[in-house]
Amino acid sequence: MARWDFGGPVEKAIAAFNLLIFELCFGWGVRLSNLGWCTLAVTTIFAWLYRRFCPDTVLMYHGAEMRVRDVSFAGLFFVSLQSLVAINTGWDFGEDDHRFRYLNTAETLVGFIILTFFVGAYTRMILA
Repeated sequence: MARWDFGGPVEKAIAAFNLLIFELCFGWGVRLSNLGWCTLAVTTIFAWLYRRFCPDTVLMYHGAEMRVRDVSFAGLFFVSLQSLVAINTGWDFGEDDHRFRYLNTAETLVGFIILTFFVGAYTRMILA
């Protein structure tokens, strides 16, 4: 917490990231509610990353081909949530110079890690 108290903007961002990941989400004594908040945070971050770095990627949304920049943030949140739980991995997203595919794959891998912690926390809760 010294980074948070005495650091500059970059150090405060690192401290906030460390608090989220290493303490709240995946620290000892993981609680299911913490994993829920972590899931919401990761989904929101990746929805923003899709919007920021892949605005010209074409998706099928509401039965039509749409560019990411034309999809609402709630829609991107839903696409991101599907990626997190590995529902839409491997779909054809059109021409995007592969950034969207890399982000999609990275989010799916993060989702597997969160799911692994969820199974462990749920098992520990049942056995307690």
